[in-house]
This record gives sequence, structure tokens and C-alpha cells, in this order.
Amino acid sequence: MIITPRRTILSYFVPLLVFTMLFTACASNEGGDENGPDVLISEAQIESFDLLILESFPVQIKAIVRWKLPDDCTVIYEISNERVEDLFQVRILTKRPADKECAQKISIIEETFTLDVYGLDRGTYSVDVNGVIEQFTLTVDND
Repeated sequence: MIITPRRTILSYFVPLLVFTMLFTACASNEGGDENGPDVLISEAQIESFDLLILESFPVQIKAIVRWKLPDDCTVIYEISNERVEDLFQVRILTKRPADKECAQKISIIEETFTLDVYGLDRGTYSVDVNGVIEQFTLTVDND
């Protein structure tokens, strides 16, 4: 007669728990972290960029920006619009999966950004959109 030790519920539960934890960790990491190595983040390629100065007082200025999305996997990740002294900086970032094969389908996106120019002193200001720079001049204080 062969005597085998009785297995307790714990001896079945621990391997199942370990397997579940490993499976969940692998499944949740599929495709990579939003900012991890499996995702490419880059600046959008600017097609054109125009400044529209509205004839009003106070003056209002809008930046009309057109950029490319090169394939059907690339999406807009983040858009920021801020001013540092006399420079307005608009950054348009895209993201796409690093390892995924994507159909080469160029999409042109157009967005209008309102620049916060209220209260600015007269002078010349620059607007930088992903390295493309335009300027505008306020001939009077804008308040």
C-alpha cells in the first residue's frame, strides 16, 4: 500500500493564486504602459500654421494649425498652449504603438488655438508651434 500525503486546500490555492497574479500582470502590460517602451511619443509634423488677428479691441489672436497623422495608429497624445514672456509655445504631441504594423493613411488635422493676449503690452511676440515660428505685433497695449 502506498501512502500519499493529504493535500490541503492551501496547497491548491497558492499555485492558483501565483498563476492568477502572473497572468494578470502580463495581460495588463499588453501593449505597454502609456508612456512605456512600447509606445512612441513624438511631436506632430506641422503642415501649416497661420495667425489670425481679429479686428477688435482688445485684440484677439488665433493660431490656426494643420498637422499630419502619418498612419491609422497615430493619435493625438497631448496639446499644450502656454506663454513665457514674449513667446507663445504650442506643443502638439502624438503617440503610436512601437511594434504595431499600421496602414500608411495620412490624415490632416486642423485646430484653432486662442492665444491669451489680453493685458499684453504693445510689442512683437513670437508663436512657436513644434518649431515653426510666426510673429505678430501689438501696436498698442491690449487692455
